[in-house]
Amino acid sequence: MFLENKYTKWYFNIINSRSARELDPNEYYEKHHIIPSSLGGSDDEINLIQLTSREHFIVHWLLTKMCKGEQKKKMYFALYSLSWTRDKTNRIVTSYQYEIAKRAKSKGMSGKNNPIHMRDVNGKNNSFFNKKHTKESLEKISSSQKKRLEDEEKRKNHSLKMKGKLSGEKHPFFGKGATTGKNWKVEEQMCPHCGKKGGANNMKRWHFDNCKNI
Repeated sequence: MFLENKYTKWYFNIINSRSARELDPNEYYEKHHIIPSSLGGSDDEINLIQLTSREHFIVHWLLTKMCKGEQKKKMYFALYSLSWTRDKTNRIVTSYQYEIAKRAKSKGMSGKNNPIHMRDVNGKNNSFFNKKHTKESLEKISSSQKKRLEDEEKRKNHSLKMKGKLSGEKHPFFGKGATTGKNWKVEEQMCPHCGKKGGANNMKRWHFDNCKNI
């Protein structure tokens, strides 16, 4: 059932060590199926173990590394389910655990695992096959399309209208500070190697000791 790898070894090391420990009445535990129920594991006492929420998350993460094919997909979703918070438990899901769980779900739904992967939606398989839009529905579609085209035309006309109007000296903030409105001057410096001028920060970055003409 499980692959023979380091993750399987780590998994059963945790199971064996936790089976032998004495439970702390002040600690929060969660019931875990040693052989997951989705893989045919039973609810018998011999297949159950009490783990802390952190241990429970770790063993489910290990299970995603111990299986392949359809079993691996099931383990991805089992891990993701642990990121759901439950009102009656003390489980706290960290951002790191949640990220791992979400990635597991994504892997479980990728490619051929996705229920709509390569699904044929042509002809009779299309949900709208042999159906027609009502007159009211067609009018709404037409109205929506016209509004979209009108909005695009408005944006285009506005762009052409404003082109060049807010550049350079025509801009209302030309020569003014953006927050105070006071006149200010950019400190210009000239590169001794190429003779170009510009603001102090850019000149220090691209010229002087870094100038290409050196």
